[in-house]
Amino acid sequence: MGMETSGSSSMYHDVPNNQIRKVIAQRLTESKSTIPHYYVTTQVSVDKLLALRARLNKVASVKISVNDMVIKAASLAALKVPETNASWMGESVRFFKNVNLRVAVSTPTGLMAPVLPNTNLLGLEDISKNIKDIAGRARDGKLGM
Repeated sequence: MGMETSGSSSMYHDVPNNQIRKVIAQRLTESKSTIPHYYVTTQVSVDKLLALRARLNKVASVKISVNDMVIKAASLAALKVPETNASWMGESVRFFKNVNLRVAVSTPTGLMAPVLPNTNLLGLEDISKNIKDIAGRARDGKLGM
């Protein structure tokens, strides 16, 4: 974040972190260091998805994004592979019946990841509306911590 300068000026400058950035950093560090992680990846062709999105947006009450469709697909995939929808509890692994996905939102104070609860039960229009709502609240600093 700092700029390199010459002469007697410092080679950098520090910007103090606010409380939100401190909490975000603390929770990310805690999550990464205390919860077992694994990664699932895939490659897909989205030609048919884009065509479907264009047809849906002709009749939808809100604009459906590719992101909305990926979130819906991820929530359904998590139900098909229950190990991806589970939490390490120490003495057991807890498998959830519904899927609560986190959605990354860039805010002026840092990256936040509010939860979209029961994503697997939502239609594409509801996913779109809910994401716009939680993203707006995240950017306005109105999410509960």
